[in-house]
Order: sequence, then structure tokens, then C-alpha cells
Amino acid sequence: PSDLGRTYEAVVRINSKSGNGGIAYILESDHGVSLPKILQIALSSEVQKVSDETGREIVSSEIWEIFERSFVKSNGLELASFEVSSKEEGLDEITLNIVNQNLSECMVAQGEGPLSAAINALNNAFNTHLSISEFHQHSIGSGSNAAAITYIEITKDKTITRWGVGIDKNTLKSSIKAIICCFNKII
Repeated sequence: PSDLGRTYEAVVRINSKSGNGGIAYILESDHGVSLPKILQIALSSEVQKVSDETGREIVSSEIWEIFERSFVKSNGLELASFEVSSKEEGLDEITLNIVNQNLSECMVAQGEGPLSAAINALNNAFNTHLSISEFHQHSIGSGSNAAAITYIEITKDKTITRWGVGIDKNTLKSSIKAIICCFNKII
């Protein structure tokens, strides 16, 4: 057979009848994102809403936009900086510098690990009762271009849950971003 002189690109389209697997496949193959099963279901619901509203198929770039809007970006608190130090008896202390509508706030707390300390800092500052119920993390890319993506589910008062996603080259910063994203959605 002769060479046709062109490249063919695989196209996967998502419509209102597509399942979780198709959406998860697109995120993994096109963006290197491997969602936990429970988050696949939540994202599928968001994608299907858009497909039903528009009456058309949703392409890969739109799935990424829906994923970012639903689970990565959030309004409210933003992480400006953080610092972690180890204390005696296995405790870590975290200092979170948070920006909220151009107001800066510093929160300090201890916990059994930096993520526990971060949750404690938010709970103390906002008088909430949040806890981490799910945690998943993996890399996106490789080498010096690699970033960590963290998926965290936060539970409020043992009944209400929300997912948040953080992406950063620093694995701990990725996790704290995910916690703050959850916090913004659950409060």
C-alpha cells in the first residue's frame, strides 16, 4: 500500500450516553490524569450535564475545562505560601499564608503530618470540623517537567463531602492546594 502522506489522529467524543470510562480514558491519554473511581463518577456527571445542555458531543479540551472548573479551580481562599517544620513527638507544624479577596491571613497549627496540620489550621481559623476522607496522588509528565496532581476528598461534620484537586511541581503544595479547593467548595 502507498503512503497517504498524512497523519491520522484518533478522535474520541463524549456525548450524554458516554460512560465514566470514556471520560477517564480521555483525561489519562490526553492529559496524563488518572482519576480515582469515585471522582470519575463525579466528573462524568458534570460532563453529561454539559452534553445534555448543549445537545452535542464534548471533545477532549472541553472535558479538561470541565474538570478544571469543577475540581481544580475554586473561588475564595488561595494559598500564597506555606512553611512546615517538624516538632517533637512526631508532630508537624504548618504556617499557611492565605489570601482571601485581597486580605491576607496567617494560620498556624500542628498535626500528625503536614496535611493534618493544614486541616487543623483551617478548622481553627474558621471553626469548622473538616477531615480528609480520601487522598490520591500521582505525577503528570516526567523528568524536570513532571508535576504532582493530588485528589482529596474532604468531609464536613461526617456527612458532607467535596473533592478538590491540586496541581503543582511540589507534591506537598499540590496537596495543600487540593485541601484549600475542597475547603472553598464545602464551606
